[in-house]
Amino acid sequence: MPYFDDFAAGVSAYPAASVQLSIVDVNPPGTAINVNENVLFQVRIRNNGHLNLTGVTLHVIGINGVEVSRTGGAGTFGTLFTSLPININAHSSQDTVNFFFRSSAVRPAGTALVRAHIAGYDVNLTDLLTNHTGHPNPLTEATFAAQVHPS
Repeated sequence: MPYFDDFAAGVSAYPAASVQLSIVDVNPPGTAINVNENVLFQVRIRNNGHLNLTGVTLHVIGINGVEVSRTGGAGTFGTLFTSLPININAHSSQDTVNFFFRSSAVRPAGTALVRAHIAGYDVNLTDLLTNHTGHPNPLTEATFAAQVHPS
């Protein structure tokens, strides 16, 4: 069935086509970070499409010698961790809980320090199939037409 094959391909490509990630709320703010300073940040997941994302997990990766952590506590830093799952409804965004990174060495300005990507996700059609209150649909309109004469 070509329709379902196309649908399956669309779901497989969904994050690349409809989801954007950005690293936000970096604290301390700015681009100057001290060696071994725990820097707090969040990842914003923006779902621009029609499918609800459920069970979304991220791989958060320290790059260029940087370590990352879910908690920021002693002994919890490493080069990669998987976030806890979260849900993001269609046409909305969600920020993760706070994460941390730190660099054990001086890095030049503009050095990429942290990367995040979607590690896993599921989708559902709830928004696409049931959440249409207030959305016009011109294909379901009814029209009455008649000629109007002077009285």
